[in-house]
Amino acid sequence: MKEPRQRRRRRPVAPRAAPGW
Repeated sequence: MKEPRQRRRRRPVAPRAAPGW
């Protein structure tokens, strides 16, 4: 059984931090 508690190990992506706008 996988632990869904370690599924957030990605870089914190911001919804308003689009480099290219």
